[in-house]
Amino acid sequence: MINYDRRGRGASGDAHAYAPDREVEDIAALVEHVGGSASLFGSSSGAVLALRAAAAGVDLDRLALYEPPFVVAEGDDGPPKDLAQQITALLTEGRHSDAVKYFMTRVQGMPGIAVFFMKLMPKMWANLTKLASTLPYDVAVMGDTQQGKPLDAAEWKGVAVPTRVLTGGKSAAAFQRAALAITQILPQADHRTLPGLNHGAVVMAPRKIAPQIIEFIKG
Repeated sequence: MINYDRRGRGASGDAHAYAPDREVEDIAALVEHVGGSASLFGSSSGAVLALRAAAAGVDLDRLALYEPPFVVAEGDDGPPKDLAQQITALLTEGRHSDAVKYFMTRVQGMPGIAVFFMKLMPKMWANLTKLASTLPYDVAVMGDTQQGKPLDAAEWKGVAVPTRVLTGGKSAAAFQRAALAITQILPQADHRTLPGLNHGAVVMAPRKIAPQIIEFIKG
């Protein structure tokens, strides 16, 4: 298993110009490194990045996804239209902690109280704050898939591998609709809801998600 740092995060380097295609190339290089094929797990925008890798033809066995944050129905809460500008302004002012809070509450839909408790865990919050400069990357990965309209089936037609989409039972209904939307498009996909979990579960309750991923990847 490889749990890798995406571009600009953790031990991974970065480049002056960013594009989601570069991250797909990173995944392809890692897959080649481990033998030429692999299964992927991604959460939130990482789930969409995994889908983009599969659609681009990276040799994959299976995809396990947790709450890809598509916004597919009119009236569902999507990110602010000026999200990129707001994040950029906060980062330019050096307000990295505020940028993380803004992204979690306004984009990921986490309640303010959940972010408050996360901030009480200094090590975790410090790690998240270090990632703040890469938040615009997540915006780019999502593209125009959060506009409150149906997904473009043609954009994902290359995803032909078995795929499991997981959502948390405590997450907003928009996540459930997003999961069903992508499941209905893909030829080999199913959807499961995990009781008692929300969008932050990969960080807050990984032991409750891992068994589902392991079971699916093992077939």
